[in-house]
Amino acid sequence: MAKKADFRFGILFGLAFWLLFYPNSPYIITDIVHLTYLKTSIPIQYDILLNALTAFTALLTGLLSLYIVHEMFMEKFRSRTAWLFVGVLQFLCSIGVFLGRFLRWNSWDIVSDPVEIVQDSLDTIESSSSLIFICAMMLVMCCSYLMVYTMLRYRR
Repeated sequence: MAKKADFRFGILFGLAFWLLFYPNSPYIITDIVHLTYLKTSIPIQYDILLNALTAFTALLTGLLSLYIVHEMFMEKFRSRTAWLFVGVLQFLCSIGVFLGRFLRWNSWDIVSDPVEIVQDSLDTIESSSSLIFICAMMLVMCCSYLMVYTMLRYRR
């Protein structure tokens, strides 16, 4: 019986650790703010291409990890519950992207400053301008995940 409890704790710990770093995947999309035009011999198109490729790769990797976690939830719970989990997770992820991009929090700060991060998260949800970004990011994440999910299901 203890092994089963240890296994469940291990799964929950792994999921919490994964959830902590999952927002880093779509966060890279927002790195486009760093693109600036400098008069150099290297055209800005190379920077744009590199940024887009990096963002696409990070986003796809994150979405594939979400697919694996979603499949785990589909095995344990009803389909509706698993999809609700995905929706809530995408909302939390979007808050994480906002906290990282605009308030400059990092994933590991949850260990050193958990109270401040929770307070900033609650303040963020109450602000209409930040809520617009969060909802837009959530829409991008949900649509992206639906495409990945559909492609992987269709392949079967």
